[in-house]
Amino acid sequence: MLHQLRVITLLSLAVLVLAACGYKPESGGQADDPDTNEPNRAALGAAIQLPHAEPGAVKHFLESENITNGDIYLQEGKTYINVVELTPEIEQKFADAFDASSFALNDVAYSIQELEQAQQALFDHDLYQKANIYSSMIDVMDNKVTLILPDSSQSSIPLIEEVVNPDLLHYSIQKLDEHPFVGTIVEMKDGRILFQEEGEESPNYWFSFNEYSELAGASGEEAAFEDLHAGQTVRVWITGNVDTSLPAYATVRKLELGQMPQ
Repeated sequence: MLHQLRVITLLSLAVLVLAACGYKPESGGQADDPDTNEPNRAALGAAIQLPHAEPGAVKHFLESENITNGDIYLQEGKTYINVVELTPEIEQKFADAFDASSFALNDVAYSIQELEQAQQALFDHDLYQKANIYSSMIDVMDNKVTLILPDSSQSSIPLIEEVVNPDLLHYSIQKLDEHPFVGTIVEMKDGRILFQEEGEESPNYWFSFNEYSELAGASGEEAAFEDLHAGQTVRVWITGNVDTSLPAYATVRKLELGQMPQ
């Protein structure tokens, strides 16, 4: 009996010692193991697939978020987005909305609306005619309006810049092409000439003239439309714009007369 009491006493002491040392009985390690019960946020984030920055989706996003922008363009499978006054907050919005590998953000100075207004001002002030501008285009990549005009009209640039902020403009100056059209005048009609290029079996161009068209005689002297005649050989430089009808249609930048047929 005394022996049993000693065993019970020793067991009780052992339990007290273990309790004092912080011992907890195992319960499978599930309820108390934070590493196995809390979600792995990094793995969860990697599993979320953000959509690619498709042009339509990007334009809708720009509009819905009211982000001032200079439009978008595609290059090598990636969507480039021109943002006016790009901020870290805007960068984060895009990072949360689209796959980062599918887009790039550019910080630009001008919105697409400003560029369109600049281009419209050229029409409103008749500068295509007054300054002899061949054409214009909005260059989204450069965030400017590109004007194409001949080198002979460079003196008209100040006239353009009285109307449009020069910081919005880029000039593409066209020199006289080294390879003019060479051929024969077939017909004269309504201030135009029907032209057959060398090597062609039939007439292939109608050429018209404007107030900036230059005409020169066989010796380089100044000429006039009245000096042109059917059957005459001429060299023709055009303004660059061709209507691909049959025959094609273009405007003369410069025409040099050849010799009259004998």
